[in-house]
Amino acid sequence: MLPSGVKIKFWGCRGSCPAWNKGISHFGSNSLCVSLQTDDEIVFFDAGTGICNVSESDFVLETGSIKRVYLFLSHYHMDHIVGLPFFKFLHNKNIEINIYGPKLLGKTCENWIDDIFKPAAHPLLIKEFAKAKLNFLDSCEGFMQIGKHITVNTFLLNHPGGSYGYRISHNEKNICYITDVELGKDKEHDECLSEFVKGSDALIIDSFFADKEIEAGWGHSSWNECCELAKNSEIKKLILFHHGLNVTDELIFEMEKNYNKRNKTEMIASELIAAFEGMEVLL
Repeated sequence: MLPSGVKIKFWGCRGSCPAWNKGISHFGSNSLCVSLQTDDEIVFFDAGTGICNVSESDFVLETGSIKRVYLFLSHYHMDHIVGLPFFKFLHNKNIEINIYGPKLLGKTCENWIDDIFKPAAHPLLIKEFAKAKLNFLDSCEGFMQIGKHITVNTFLLNHPGGSYGYRISHNEKNICYITDVELGKDKEHDECLSEFVKGSDALIIDSFFADKEIEAGWGHSSWNECCELAKNSEIKKLILFHHGLNVTDELIFEMEKNYNKRNKTEMIASELIAAFEGMEVLL
């Protein structure tokens, strides 16, 4: 039970597409999905292949059985939505699923999901086979209220086609979910983002690139860029995820060790960790 706190769980931490080999077995192979649970609400962020492993038995609410869940999509690139048709909650007629996503390039969240999962790519539209009650909503700029005790704020990130970052507040706890984002390209964007995430209890951020393999224009960031942002933003827990396809467990462990050494002298964040599949964080 979570009488006043928040539990974050990482169901998928890999960026761009899922990948399977022995070199990434610890940090995981599934693409992006993170859940946030309070005593009475369940919120998901992104629906990569990690969401396929989610089931109702993974969650216990003080209010009893699960009646509704929320899913916030950062954007509509495949690694963030490919698992959506296989989300088990879709098959429960007693659950209401509220799916939020940004309105990008003139298309609503519902438009994007319908267009991507047409029969040429998937046998049925999601709303044709889902038994749950589905509500597609556009993530709006500014504050949104979900449930009784959670507010969500949005930030348009520097990423090809656009992507939304989210700041979630519950009982004075603040969690920022920031993916996909290219730091270091636009100084004004980075300064505004620093203000957006400032003082977060947890900053979950895209660190796709190891520091030696940065490629401009792909819309992602490096460990060093994420740490520089955190250092200027008074972050408590810096959680690095969206690991690149070629970033092995060995390399992530090495970077985590090196940046924690830096953290002792530079005060990047109160705590610096690399997310792995199945990891839980309590706030």
